[in-house]
Amino acid sequence: MIIELSRILYFLFRVFFQLIVENNSCLDSLSIPAGDGALTKNHEKSLQLEGLEQMAPCGMFLGGSEGHVSQICEQGETCKSQRSPDRHQGNHSEKEQGESSHRSGGVKGNIETIQQKIPLDQAHSSYNDCATLIEHQRIHTMGQTFYCSDCGKSFRGRTHLLNHMTIHTGEKPFSCSDCGKSYCRRSYLVIHKRIHTGEKSFICSDCGKSFRGRTHLLNHMTIHTGEKPFSCSDCGKSYCRRSYLVIHKRIHTGEKSFICSDCGKSFRGRTHLLNHMTIHTGEKPFSCSDCGKSYCRRSYLVIHKRIHTGEKSFICSDCGKSFRGRTHLLNHMTIHTGEKPFSCSDCGKSYCRRSYLVIHKRIHTGEKSFICSDCGKSFRGRTHLLNHMTIHTGEKPFSCSDCGKSYCRRSYLVIHKRIHTGEKP
Repeated sequence: MIIELSRILYFLFRVFFQLIVENNSCLDSLSIPAGDGALTKNHEKSLQLEGLEQMAPCGMFLGGSEGHVSQICEQGETCKSQRSPDRHQGNHSEKEQGESSHRSGGVKGNIETIQQKIPLDQAHSSYNDCATLIEHQRIHTMGQTFYCSDCGKSFRGRTHLLNHMTIHTGEKPFSCSDCGKSYCRRSYLVIHKRIHTGEKSFICSDCGKSFRGRTHLLNHMTIHTGEKPFSCSDCGKSYCRRSYLVIHKRIHTGEKSFICSDCGKSFRGRTHLLNHMTIHTGEKPFSCSDCGKSYCRRSYLVIHKRIHTGEKSFICSDCGKSFRGRTHLLNHMTIHTGEKPFSCSDCGKSYCRRSYLVIHKRIHTGEKSFICSDCGKSFRGRTHLLNHMTIHTGEKPFSCSDCGKSYCRRSYLVIHKRIHTGEKP
């Protein structure tokens, strides 16, 4: 629509100028006295050209009496036309009148070639001032690509390039006034400041949970949608977050870059290292609200809480027995499968659980780290120590349901029950 309007205006402007030239030729036949103080023929034509140039939009090329054209003004300045018509008063010779007629014809010819002199991006649009024209010209430079001189990565804007350059320079100009932590981008600092203010303005529409940043909300939304867009190229396993995929890929590469400073053990992820560090620090931040028992990991507390609730959601598909945790179910499944994946490197004996192998290896090392506080006797495993402690306490927690006889160990009760069943193994 704007292009069609500009063409119509250009057509009207051209007709208007031709009418002025024709009227000017009629004025040539009139004799105006020189002493009346009136404008001469050349002066009048120069004023007409001056008026037409003022009517033309800034940036249009118009032919002048000497062939000069108006130029596009610089940013912040008003448009100024460059023209140098000869303005004289008084009588002129016949030679000057001929040159004036020639100029008049040159102006008409310049008007016919005006479309060729207008740049392509200005021929189909008009602007009220030079600021609008400069703003328009930025549209044509928006597609310019900016390249990083260090890694060659390309960006659409200069601001994006400057933000990227902080990765190579390590510059972090945006510091938190509360804790002094610094960031390479202002947006990161804004999100960090919400930790001190407690602001959580991003709310989940499904469960109502609130988050400090939009990225945290988007990560949370994958729980409701079940979307897992990040897939492993090696095994095809998919994850809802990129960070989970990065940690998983270390299984295939064998990379364990997080090393414990106390024992030197290495881990694939930072979370695994932090969980391990609680062994050395003895910290148990997760406490049960029912009995007060505390654990070093939240997952252990979740499993413990099922003791109070009685929940056993992990059911064996072979015998129907239920368990509180998935690990307990997997340990139980080895009874049905007969699988014993944990083998002793010294004697070759294998076990269905890793804990059984650990206890067995103490036979070869002679280690007995579990010591009775009453008699000082030492044992290889905690279970052995607990069985021994019943001697001192006199406790007999294992009772026969048939005759009521009780024993301090479960194995003793099993042997006793064969009396009632008549079983002779």
